[in-house]
Amino acid sequence: MHPHSIFFLKVSLLVGFAFSNSSYSDLVVRDVHSTGRIDSLADADALLAGFGIESESTLKMSVINFRDVDRGSTVGHFTSDNPFPNNFIGVDDDDFAIQAIGQVYIPASGVWTFGVNSDDGSRLRIGGSDIIVDDSLHAAQDRFATVNLGEGLYDLDFVFFERGGTAAVELFAAQGSFNSFNSNFRLVGDTVSGGLGTSAVPEPNSLVVTSLLALIFGMRRRRSHR
Repeated sequence: MHPHSIFFLKVSLLVGFAFSNSSYSDLVVRDVHSTGRIDSLADADALLAGFGIESESTLKMSVINFRDVDRGSTVGHFTSDNPFPNNFIGVDDDDFAIQAIGQVYIPASGVWTFGVNSDDGSRLRIGGSDIIVDDSLHAAQDRFATVNLGEGLYDLDFVFFERGGTAAVELFAAQGSFNSFNSNFRLVGDTVSGGLGTSAVPEPNSLVVTSLLALIFGMRRRRSHR
């Protein structure tokens, strides 16, 4: 086999490997506390846009599974809860919002149900469309949305807000159509337990693929000028 043919075969295998073995983990999570009251999604959006910020923390998290551990908030459907990123033990943690941004990978085309258990309200946006909008104050309760999605990556934007008292939030999903919680649901991002994969940035191996393709075209141009 000609040396160039061997090279292009190896590159093709690497490109295929890059697409088929993309790893997905973590969302970028902001936790922002306000100098005023946060009673609604509009208040949360304004706070996240920079109005009235008292304190802020940003970090990467694999799942959205938080509760106000200092106040003994009720555990939702899943264990191993995390404290809110900007939660200060012994401090009155009221009037804040969190926003999780990234991408979620849908491994198979079809109907998927997303769910949120929260105290207080929340909004889930998938692929630019609002599928869950809970603009109210309440104790921990579920919200569900069923959508038909093709296989692939979708932008994910999740906002949660807390007015006062205890606070907790979980984001989960399952393949199929459901209107109540059951054992099919897994936390979004908990790939170890079978949950949907997430990514804090565009498809992780896209830069590898782009570099390989640039190398291929560069070699072709050099060969054409000989």
